[in-house]
Amino acid sequence: MSTRPACDKHTNLQMIDCWIETPVGIIPGYICVVPGCLRKHDGKGYIPRHRQSLEESDAYKNRLQTAREAIMKAIGHR
Repeated sequence: MSTRPACDKHTNLQMIDCWIETPVGIIPGYICVVPGCLRKHDGKGYIPRHRQSLEESDAYKNRLQTAREAIMKAIGHR
């Protein structure tokens, strides 16, 4: 059984298995467990980050929208 790589930014955490979308297709790999880290590893080395910034990612937009809705809901209940 092979061990999963550790994130180079969060060295005390092992990455988890996932499927990674690359320009050549979808491949098996690993992703950091820290939300927003976005570090990916293909088993041979780290995959360079996409040009898309964190603020442009769908996951970030979804989190912002969820937080915004929760705040507005809390304000509305006063």
